[in-house]
Amino acid sequence: MRIDHKSIEYLLSSREGTGTGRDDSEDEIAGPTKKWRVGSMATDRTWGVTSIRLLLIGCLLLGCDEKQAPKEKRTEPWPAPAVASKKASLERGAQLEYALEPGQKIEFELSTKSNTIAGVFPIVRGSLRIDPMQLTQSDSKLSIDLGAVRITSGSDKENPGYSITAQNWLNVGASLPEATRERRRWATFLLEEVTDSKVTSAHEAPLDRGAMKAFERAGADAAADASAADAAPTALDVPAEIRSTRARVLGSLEMNNRRIVQPYDVELQFLYPARATPGLAPETIVVNSTHKVRIPLAQYEIQPRNAAGVLVASELKLLGQEVGRVARLKFSLHFKSQARDPEGDD
Repeated sequence: MRIDHKSIEYLLSSREGTGTGRDDSEDEIAGPTKKWRVGSMATDRTWGVTSIRLLLIGCLLLGCDEKQAPKEKRTEPWPAPAVASKKASLERGAQLEYALEPGQKIEFELSTKSNTIAGVFPIVRGSLRIDPMQLTQSDSKLSIDLGAVRITSGSDKENPGYSITAQNWLNVGASLPEATRERRRWATFLLEEVTDSKVTSAHEAPLDRGAMKAFERAGADAAADASAADAAPTALDVPAEIRSTRARVLGSLEMNNRRIVQPYDVELQFLYPARATPGLAPETIVVNSTHKVRIPLAQYEIQPRNAAGVLVASELKLLGQEVGRVARLKFSLHFKSQARDPEGDD
């Protein structure tokens, strides 16, 4: 309620007289059976008026005539709930970090009508950033150590020599200047774009029961091998669900000072710790090769060389006869989620 100065004057004047012209000292008080003549009440009346004046002055000093601002009513957007764990809801556009697990490798084959050379790149590093709600919003980087190439299709005695020859063909021979060899040693693959995916979100991919069974068998075999070697078997981290889909990506591969952008077809597997839902991120993402992942050697000038990187013309005839002109790649790269679980933090 707002009390202004005019209201105060009115209240004070109304308390000082009734406006009838009667003397307050001659008022009568009607009792139950008779009337009592009241003597002079000037003293009590004066005390009452003074009390009202003090009360009104106190209200003014305390701001009684000021309007209090109404309390603001909270409207949308509502405060976000606290995140309980890394299994919290995902929003479209939120890229999650995954890192390549240790021990990953890329295998290859070079086939002709009469011969097949098989080998492996055992040292691969990499990372993956992906939005599980929008798979096209992804990027990745892989680094492959060409200097660590190993040929596996020969005998135990032959393979070391074949591996040195493979290094020479890849132009990372041991006789190159150290700085040059180090610069050429790492091939780099960059994911430029996911051009096509059969599903929009990871949880929409079909359930892969075959992959689940294969995963369980592999885990059981690993546990049996550990037991046979008198090692302490560990609990198998079997995913609750595996969902798989195919995708076509555009990637750039830089090797031997040449960078070529071309499409690749891959299979994506999403390993979930519980039933896949829009709010649950996969703990592991596996990128598998398909039969269409091929690298023509001529694109990167992979050809017969000696340890110093000099072309050996007399061996060019081996291409297409003993050594395939196209390398077919095979890989199953496991990327582990890097999300921190707040429940485990101190």
